[in-house]
Amino acid sequence: MNLRKLRWLTSAFVKRHRRASAFGVLLTAGLALGIRYSATASWEVSLLNLASEVKYSEGLVGLPQTLNPLFVNTDTERDLSSLIFRGLTKSSVTGDSTGDIAENWEISSTGQTYLFHLKPGQKFQNGDSLTAEDVAFTYQLAKNPATGSKLAETFKNLEVQVVGDNSVLFRLSDPFSPFLSLTDLGILPRKLLEKLNPSDLRVSKFNLLPVGSSDFRLKSLTSDGAVFTRSGATYIFRFYKNSSDLRVALKLGEIRSAGFTDHQGFEDWKNLQTLSSPLYQRFVGVFYNLRGGSTQDRTLRQGLSYALSRTEIIQNVLQGAGESAYGPIPPASWAKSESPRRYDFNLDSSKSGLERAGWTGGPIRQKDGKPLEIALSYQDTPIFRKLAESVAKQWGEVGVRALLNPLSPADFRTRVVIGKDFQAALLTQEVGSDPDQYVLWHTTQESGSNISGLKLPKLDKALEDGRHLQSRDERSAKYLDFQRFILEEEPVSFLYYPKYSFVVSTKIQGLDLRPLGVPKDRLQGITDWKIGRSFF
Repeated sequence: MNLRKLRWLTSAFVKRHRRASAFGVLLTAGLALGIRYSATASWEVSLLNLASEVKYSEGLVGLPQTLNPLFVNTDTERDLSSLIFRGLTKSSVTGDSTGDIAENWEISSTGQTYLFHLKPGQKFQNGDSLTAEDVAFTYQLAKNPATGSKLAETFKNLEVQVVGDNSVLFRLSDPFSPFLSLTDLGILPRKLLEKLNPSDLRVSKFNLLPVGSSDFRLKSLTSDGAVFTRSGATYIFRFYKNSSDLRVALKLGEIRSAGFTDHQGFEDWKNLQTLSSPLYQRFVGVFYNLRGGSTQDRTLRQGLSYALSRTEIIQNVLQGAGESAYGPIPPASWAKSESPRRYDFNLDSSKSGLERAGWTGGPIRQKDGKPLEIALSYQDTPIFRKLAESVAKQWGEVGVRALLNPLSPADFRTRVVIGKDFQAALLTQEVGSDPDQYVLWHTTQESGSNISGLKLPKLDKALEDGRHLQSRDERSAKYLDFQRFILEEEPVSFLYYPKYSFVVSTKIQGLDLRPLGVPKDRLQGITDWKIGRSFF
């Protein structure tokens, strides 16, 4: 390589990648000091190695408002927070827990006490030791309603006791078998936060300048993105307004990877690889309001479900970016039913069910002189708009008129999720890694997370027993009952699990996109990824 060619390459690189200022600064400084060009290959290699570095870049949608694990709410916030903070355990999509900060633990025969022993010698990123005091402090904050923590209600009766430097004891007022799945909560540093009034925690600068106990150190966080370092490598997460902007950035090479929950068509790009997995802790369905009106009728709901083709929706609405869902517990869970009742697309079964419910005639069915009309509420976004139109078309084939009711995301939450003012609604529901779904279906939750307003004593009993029993076999039997009761009542037409597509540069190897529960799960193996050197 001659001097003229080196100068030309430098000029072209700076013009194309202006953000890579380190290269230009290094070269300019070298020339200013009078460093003369040497024809030896070692000089060239040294310069290029200094100018480049092991760098990973990914695009995310939305600006994070907090990285504190007590408050994270969006996928972007969860992604970044999971890189910084570690919990006592890690939860998998199957519902199993493995140790993270905790080396091991013991559970009493009654299921009311959990004793965790921490791995020795652990530290926070500022050098402070991580002890049982930090664990207890974190859970005390989580249960304190003054903090505004999303876990305050869940942990309100939890007692926490420090047992030496490396052990912490949790006492529950009642047996609660899902507790272990909640111990993946990121642990906060007590020394940095103990003087802060709990009511001020939500607005603390710590939330955007966090200190955790992982190997990933947050170096900067701006409106453009977040920069982490780990073992000499740099990890950059750039923020974009929407998935369209994310797609453009990936095409232009601004980022080396991005995740999507809709079809993006990168399969033919030779420099990119696409790995996909359903998000098994999220399902999309048509929720029916059981509090009044025609959707109170179970036979009608069953007839409506038989009219919906998951294949039609996944292929034509999602372009393949989904997997069929048939019930409330995902197929990755240890509590899944091997032979659930299924409402596979069947026009004859749909028509028969509607007629048994008293809806006859056509082209729009009637009962007592009233047409069979179902108001379908949904968030007015491109995907849900297409989904609502598909549902309306399919219902129309069996004599049901869908009255489409598009709402802004804010109005949808206010009117449907909180106000329960709907007849039928397209909704994405997230479930935990544990099969316990008490808060989603129990009668006592009818004004809260029980969107449909389902009230069924035998289902309540199955959910109550499922969270109190300790044996997995006994719990499994209760959740089989739960699934059977749900599918008999059909408060929801279960449609699909969104498919997460992770589009990554082919220069990044060693990825294993195991079955995912939520998007942040893709990062669990990030330390095993082989990331080459990069100038940008």
